[in-house]
Amino acid sequence: LVNVVSKGFIEFYKKNNFPVENWTFNPNGFNKTFKDNLNNNNQYCQKKEKKILLYAGNLGVGQGIEHLLLKVSKYLPNDWVFIIIGSGKQFKLIKKIININELSNVSLKSPVSEVQLIKWYFQSSAFLIHLNNFDCLQYVIPSKSFELGLYNKPIIVGAKGYTAEFLKNEIPNTSVFKPCDGKNAVKVLMKATKK
Repeated sequence: LVNVVSKGFIEFYKKNNFPVENWTFNPNGFNKTFKDNLNNNNQYCQKKEKKILLYAGNLGVGQGIEHLLLKVSKYLPNDWVFIIIGSGKQFKLIKKIININELSNVSLKSPVSEVQLIKWYFQSSAFLIHLNNFDCLQYVIPSKSFELGLYNKPIIVGAKGYTAEFLKNEIPNTSVFKPCDGKNAVKVLMKATKK
């Protein structure tokens, strides 16, 4: 028995003549801690001077956050900031890009505890999910999407293929932009937050 966390994998292997008739699909879920704290909005929420676009997660080649920095910083309105929380192979590169280009509206932070992360979730105005523009990533479903979907806030997603369709159709308040296109990301963000 083979179980996959994305139907995109079934489609991919079917195209490549694998016998997938008996494969099952069960996606990832979310950590119960995040659901249990959904009613603690007043406890966690502190008024921020600026609206926050939050990315919290792995900072690897697969996420490609480094490709968004310059354009997101350039086109993000003055009343917004882009907060990145995480670690991974691209952390140092992201930090270097921010520092060299003096991106004053982009902030990089190391990983935080679940309690601190929940506070960031409540304080943020919108969430970012992003996958690099690799063909192999158009079949995956980022597990973070289920967690963020609990918070009833706009989510902008840089993805393509099955990934983009699944998230747009299955995760509430999700809008899709072209992977690695920071200008398009801000355009989609502005549209999503004006609803």
